[in-house]
Amino acid sequence: MGLSNLYSKGKLMKIRRCYRRMWTLIQFVDDDDYDVFPSRWVTSNTTCVFPEGKFSWIKALVKNNAAPQDEWETLNISIVIDSIGDYNTAKKCCLEQLKNYLYFLMMKKAEDFDKKKPTRVLGSDTDEKIEEVNIEK
Repeated sequence: MGLSNLYSKGKLMKIRRCYRRMWTLIQFVDDDDYDVFPSRWVTSNTTCVFPEGKFSWIKALVKNNAAPQDEWETLNISIVIDSIGDYNTAKKCCLEQLKNYLYFLMMKKAEDFDKKKPTRVLGSDTDEKIEEVNIEK
């Protein structure tokens, strides 16, 4: 097989199409949520375009790596992982990121809880005596 056959127009088109079918894991700046978008929807390191419509329609556009349209809304984002070659892999990455984020929030809440001042015991500033009861089996 010669070099001219290897770089024929049909093969080159397949390579280009494959290159464009990438997904990006993004985090929305406004609400800290994560999602997967086609990489072609990302317009810069801090923005992407997003269509309006029903969830099922948008999901189909994302899965099929649809080309963005000029009238789509621009959103502020942060790129978490770029150029993921498979939609299912991108969704798995998104789920892992969400788990990590939820774990981070849970740990932060636990740290905040530990730092709180102890609350007053009911009746501690009154003259009433509080009886301690020991229950033995």
